[in-house]
Amino acid sequence: MGAADQEGLRLAGALIPYIGSTPTTRRLCVEIATLARRYQRIQVAKLNRFLTASERTIEPRLEDHIRALVASLPATDDGAITVSFDGDPRGSAVHVTVPNQPHAGNSLGLGGEFYVGGE
Repeated sequence: MGAADQEGLRLAGALIPYIGSTPTTRRLCVEIATLARRYQRIQVAKLNRFLTASERTIEPRLEDHIRALVASLPATDDGAITVSFDGDPRGSAVHVTVPNQPHAGNSLGLGGEFYVGGE
């Protein structure tokens, strides 16, 4: 099992109190984590150099794909789970947020905001 798989399963586990757990939610979380790691790598590259033409086209496609996957997750009692993107790769560039939960600012643990894809 790779790092993205492990991170995706941690995300799925962290979301259990909000949306429960099914094979579909676990698969979606693993896909989110896999794409988040790719997105993170592009953000790190952007910090260190100019992106290639290919990387510039991949970045918005990754964001769209991650948004679609997060939108596919079941809603909580308080509404849909959302995703936001932080271009600063120090930490994590992809934030999955559960509505009406305190933002703990940590990775996959406490509160309602979970950072995925960090190195």
